[in-house]
Amino acid sequence: MAAVTRPQLEARARELGVDLTAVDLDSITLPADAGDFPCSNDDDDDDDDEVLLLESDVGPPPELETGFGNVIIVDNLPIVPAEKFERLQCVMRAIYGQIGVIKEGGLWIPILYTTYGYCFIEYATPKEAELARRKTNLYALDRFHKFQVNMFDDFDKYIKVPDQWTLPDEIKQYTPAPNLHKWLMDGKARDQFVIRVGTSTEVYWNDVVPELAYQKQRWTDSFVEWSPLGTYLATVHRQGAQVVSGCKMYWQNNGEYLAVQVDRHAEAERRTCCTSLELFRIKERGIPREVFELDKKNDNIVAFAWEPRGSRFAVIHSDGFKHDISFYSMHSADDVSRVSKLTTLKDRQADALFWSPAGNCTYNVDDLETMATREHPMATDVMWDPTGRFIATASLGHEMGNDIRVWSFTGKQIYKASKEQFSQFQWRPRPPSLLTPAKEMEISTQPTEKAELLVSASS
Repeated sequence: MAAVTRPQLEARARELGVDLTAVDLDSITLPADAGDFPCSNDDDDDDDDEVLLLESDVGPPPELETGFGNVIIVDNLPIVPAEKFERLQCVMRAIYGQIGVIKEGGLWIPILYTTYGYCFIEYATPKEAELARRKTNLYALDRFHKFQVNMFDDFDKYIKVPDQWTLPDEIKQYTPAPNLHKWLMDGKARDQFVIRVGTSTEVYWNDVVPELAYQKQRWTDSFVEWSPLGTYLATVHRQGAQVVSGCKMYWQNNGEYLAVQVDRHAEAERRTCCTSLELFRIKERGIPREVFELDKKNDNIVAFAWEPRGSRFAVIHSDGFKHDISFYSMHSADDVSRVSKLTTLKDRQADALFWSPAGNCTYNVDDLETMATREHPMATDVMWDPTGRFIATASLGHEMGNDIRVWSFTGKQIYKASKEQFSQFQWRPRPPSLLTPAKEMEISTQPTEKAELLVSASS
């Protein structure tokens, strides 16, 4: 504890309005234990700023806890009678004692004849209290009691909020955020795609003659990627990104089914000798599993793909010489829990599958017929647009002959474009439809004029 110097005494006197010249200091009588009080002696010391007893002589002052930063209030507890009080106390201590150290007597559950539905918990440190608040707020004790947890100090903050709202000193001008879905309002209902040509990244409107929407040089160091809903376009720079591959698992996009590919290897030759699939019905009780094998047990699976928003899947399989394409359904006519085969296309030069977002491929699985067959020499990529109306094929990464071709779903070529140093093509994704599946089905089965009316009525 530090002594009071003369300048400090005079300053305090001025604050209190006391005239020290009118005070007879010699007439002041100190208590009997005055020796315990440090004092300055102006007669013996000419330096008014010198302190006779320094703080370092007696150590730093003790740190006193101010506020209740280490206390939380847990609301929405069960209201129980006195005979169940100890049980509730044990439950609360078990939940909150594992997060931090509760002080002795730091768990207080108010009770008269019954508890009141809340409690106070005092931790050793504010950090533990804040962690407990974050971890247990909205914690469901059971289906009737979901905790509401707040810091005790917050109540003081909320109490000080004035009842009357006052106008702030400065009002910032409202600046509307950019409309990230503006591109969906295109009058021609066109989609967009992005391409990379050399160091240039270009975004186009899909049309008979593609219309350039945006172009930028050196926008990325490697490639670009649309966000899942088409809202953003990610670019990759020198800091880099790492892509890690896992096991061969194929999820159906609605999360209803999962296929796991199991390859069996010949021990002597260390090669894949046969392949089977384990199919899981995720949304059915107990998640039933079915082991599925191809008709030709020695065939290897080259490619697998689920039908979007459907229960069918397609497999390209090969005996090492010929590739066949088989289509299956997770249901059969007489058993909805058994896989059934739809058809097989024999001896096809195919190594990849691309379902239309609307279901079906260029092979109509509904009617089991091929809709169109087209060729694109040296094609490296095949991409459906989000609506399933168009399909793009691209020849990329070659020293010459890089081009992009866009076709209608019936196989009619819409346009063809060649560009030097053409390295990437990607359709812009669309966000989910605001229409219900039933309304979409109703619109798709109506004539164009009536469909437009249905869309207007749903908007």
